[in-house]
Amino acid sequence: MNFYAFSPLAGGMLAKDRLANNLAKELDDVLNPAPGTRFDAMKVFGDMYLKKPTLDALAMLKSRCEEEGIAVMEGTMKWFFHHSLLGEEDGVILGSSSTGQIDASLTACGKGPLDGGLVKAFVDLWTAIRGGPS
Repeated sequence: MNFYAFSPLAGGMLAKDRLANNLAKELDDVLNPAPGTRFDAMKVFGDMYLKKPTLDALAMLKSRCEEEGIAVMEGTMKWFFHHSLLGEEDGVILGSSSTGQIDASLTACGKGPLDGGLVKAFVDLWTAIRGGPS
């Protein structure tokens, strides 16, 4: 049976640097979205991703990515395509809010694997959030 991973960028949370210096504003945009925005249409993502263990783990991942000079989005896509349990016949469903975003995702998909330290950072992220309420 084939598996198709959906939303590898966590509903846009990892699409650009949502964990930027102004994290409070970024989170407020998701938790209290303006009418008509994509987060207004997809409020379920707030409940899925905006939990303290998840945000703490994402902050650690962001820090590790910064140390290695790689964007979180690029690291995430490289992890999915080179280090996850997806097999040759499996797939990843990509979405975007712009053509530039899909281009960046596709470019990242075509790059090589992560170094060992970043692979560990993604494993640590999973370990921190697995088994939590969804």
